[in-house]
Amino acid sequence: MYDRMLNKQEEPTFEDLINHCSKMGGLWLELDEQLVKEFAVGKLIRFPYGKEYGWGVKYSRKSKHICDIICDKLKP
Repeated sequence: MYDRMLNKQEEPTFEDLINHCSKMGGLWLELDEQLVKEFAVGKLIRFPYGKEYGWGVKYSRKSKHICDIICDKLKP
């Protein structure tokens, strides 16, 4: 799974990203629910910073970028 997170050709699902983050995945889910519920943000899975960081989720509201969340360098 780790190698896949650094491969731009294989886009993961949101569930794949959460699972990849293991223990921190639960916290990410809580934050995700709050951002969507309270601020009506949109989500976009993207590969923003190249192979150094891999896949992440961009949160934005209308045209305003709120944040990117990336499960950084977690190896099995």
